Amino acid sequence: MRALSGTISRRKLLAALGAGVAAAAIGRSGSADGAVQNKQRQNHLSWVWQFGEDGTPEHVRRVLSTFGVGILLKTHDGASWMSTFDQHERAIGGPRDIQSVARYFESAGVPFHAWCVVKGNDPIREAQMCAEVLSAGARSLTFDLEPPEGGHYWQAGPDEALEFGRELRRLQPNAWLSVAPDPRPWQVDVVPMAEFAAFSNEIAPQTYWDTFNSSANYRLLRDWGFEVGGDGVTPELILDVTNSALGSFGRPIRPVGQGTAHTDAWRRFVGHGKSIGMDAVSVWRFGRTTPDVWPLLSEMRPNQIQPPSANQPRDERDDDEDDKEQENRRSSGPGDTPQPAEKQTTTQSVTKSSGPKGKEDEPEKTSEKKGAGRLTDTSANEGKEWRWDGEMRSR
Repeated sequence: MRALSGTISRRKLLAALGAGVAAAAIGRSGSADGAVQNKQRQNHLSWVWQFGEDGTPEHVRRVLSTFGVGILLKTHDGASWMSTFDQHERAIGGPRDIQSVARYFESAGVPFHAWCVVKGNDPIREAQMCAEVLSAGARSLTFDLEPPEGGHYWQAGPDEALEFGRELRRLQPNAWLSVAPDPRPWQVDVVPMAEFAAFSNEIAPQTYWDTFNSSANYRLLRDWGFEVGGDGVTPELILDVTNSALGSFGRPIRPVGQGTAHTDAWRRFVGHGKSIGMDAVSVWRFGRTTPDVWPLLSEMRPNQIQPPSANQPRDERDDDEDDKEQENRRSSGPGDTPQPAEKQTTTQSVTKSSGPKGKEDEPEKTSEKKGAGRLTDTSANEGKEWRWDGEMRSR
């Protein structure tokens, strides 16, 4: 693997400075270094998109509790709670739902963490919602930070990223925050990664080796200085790419693995991650994970300390009031919840599929979604057809 060459981009410059420019813009009280630590054991985590798609809360809790894995549950998309898109009775419609779900998982020994898609259209409101998630009981919050696809994912620029981070750190100075980018360097370059790293404690790159195993990615990886061998994009290669593209930001890295991959690949993924300092991992996503992956994660547990759990669920004395308000809200409809923007097509040929009302308006963050990313060259699709049902998925 040769060193990356070419002109110095904004990402490389800010990374080389330790994101100091962005951190100064946020302010000392809003930096990631102020987070409170504790000495609990760190857990591997499993991402959950929707209970209706991934499994009931009862099933998810039973599996994760059995194998000592924490949950990463999606709570909102931009400035919209998940109940806007998900018709399941336990879908998140606000902080009181988060309190209830957090208590449910924590009571069985399953650490409760949350994730969301950040857009930047209304950075102050998005930061306030993130702060509410943390106050309601999430041990940490992970931001899915990806280049725009129509009206989905990050829609703004570095200034909005700093505004978002400044407000969130003002509201939650000690929270544990993680940012989840696509680690391929040409994707890192088109999102405000340096700005997010300045106020995040951790990076959780989407290291989907099977999804990235295409001729278009081989070509681009070689163009960026990486050697692609006869086995193509392997767990080891994508972790090495990740280390090169994101290591200079100075944050711990917890890679996200491809749940549909076979167990041998997962053993290599976790093992190589440990060998280069990535002790804990997460899996995308619960409903598509190969069953044998769970006992493997239990066997290959991380050794580092766990992120802080300063934000704990509220006292149960308010349960009756919470349940009553939740029932009233569900019977009255979505109220003033903002509606998501109309979908737009991307460079791939896509069509919208049918589904429950509202569900088709939210993009599923999925490992099957991406080819080479932001390519006009259709060779990334390898001749597959694509359809749109909140994600790009080969059929």
